[in-house]
Amino acid sequence: MLQYKHICNKVAIMFIHTLRSINHRIQKVSSDSNKLNNIRNDECNLVVWERSLSLPILEYVNELLYSTKFRSIMIPSDEREKLYYNLPITSSEGRTPFIEDLLQLLWLYKEATGQHNPKIHLTTILAMQCPLFHVDFNQVRLLCTYHGPGTLWLEEPNTDRSHLGCGHNDHVVKDWDQIRQTNTGDVALLKGERYPGNMGYGIVHKSPEVPKETKRLFLRIEC
Repeated sequence: MLQYKHICNKVAIMFIHTLRSINHRIQKVSSDSNKLNNIRNDECNLVVWERSLSLPILEYVNELLYSTKFRSIMIPSDEREKLYYNLPITSSEGRTPFIEDLLQLLWLYKEATGQHNPKIHLTTILAMQCPLFHVDFNQVRLLCTYHGPGTLWLEEPNTDRSHLGCGHNDHVVKDWDQIRQTNTGDVALLKGERYPGNMGYGIVHKSPEVPKETKRLFLRIEC
């Protein structure tokens, strides 16, 4: 009888550890673009590819932000040639490298997620869009800030999910000094609530504050 109880207790402990391993979520930050594929892992709800933008791209982005011919575009991936029609020609030589970068990120998104028909959203932002930490009710979204402050996100140990939606960031964030943020040019894949097996574990994030007289150039790719 005692041996039976010992076996039952051992099985119960193993079951608890299994549940914890299943429910635990991690975030990965790397300088290797191949690591974006880690978003497929069940325990991973965010991957950030840290990178620097080339000077031609930076020059074109700066001119694009202040061009009267551009505000935002939304293009289906099967019509990506429209990028050449919708992005204005400027004095900078970075237009082609910029478009090639957009297309590379589109390909990386498809490769990492298996989604074949995402949409490219590129827009200028003048103010903070999402002031509250939240999760997205989608599967996977790619974000890249080409100019201005990047997206804020929380590691799992720094998150109190029980207060999501309460309207107070102070109740969601355990330690404000531990808030993470993407850098300009970084590429992030964010897993949402509708990703299979990820309900209740979408990455918690929010938009940054945008200083006065500053614009963000913000890319979003998703289905």
